[in-house]
Amino acid sequence: MTTKIRFILFLLITLFTKTLLSQGSGWDIVYQLSSYTQTVYEVQFVNTSTGFAGSWDTKLYKTTNAGLNWVIYDHHSYYNHDAFNSIFFFNAQTGFIGGDYGRLYKTTNGGIIIDTLYPGGGDHFHSIYFPSRDTGYMATKYGGILKTIDGGDNWIIQQQPLSTGYRFEGLFAVNNEAVFATGNKTTSPYYQICRTTNGGLNWEGIWIDSTEWAYGVYFTGIDTGYIAGGRLLQ
Repeated sequence: MTTKIRFILFLLITLFTKTLLSQGSGWDIVYQLSSYTQTVYEVQFVNTSTGFAGSWDTKLYKTTNAGLNWVIYDHHSYYNHDAFNSIFFFNAQTGFIGGDYGRLYKTTNGGIIIDTLYPGGGDHFHSIYFPSRDTGYMATKYGGILKTIDGGDNWIIQQQPLSTGYRFEGLFAVNNEAVFATGNKTTSPYYQICRTTNGGLNWEGIWIDSTEWAYGVYFTGIDTGYIAGGRLLQ
């Protein structure tokens, strides 16, 4: 498989993610968090009106009018300062939330109530993606990849790091078989992308530039994808 990967480099990787933005003629501020101790990590829209955003301190934000107003579901009293690092929603009701310390959550009522699927551990769930209703993948901070084939009810650790020193930041599944996970391997040989084309049975590392960190990843098809990254300033 010949894959064209386009690397989008951001020299300043400290983004002011406390502000939720929408794209019109340029970029407009649609919601400003009241507290500067909060950070929004990920946003997803399931249709043109309904979207979700996960943030630090166990807060899930939901809009049903294309971002004009946001409802805050604060789960702090139950989960004590967890970070909602990643989210994936099938629709306006059902979705998964990846947190810190091995905690994975699921909601079936649009975020009002979330149930803990994993009670905790030493790793952090950084990115979740379902290419189909039954099959999903999840990348962890310390180099693990988990897979489900029953819609998220059960997850198995499918991949540990190709070798020590890997940290995952993003993940995208083109289909049930082709999956790309991004991050950075801090020891030689250096990789920034892990790729499988057979549903995770085998993985290979791809190196772009050892000075880069790879973060978000998105593929428009099986052959063409985009990766956002950052370079440490010298």
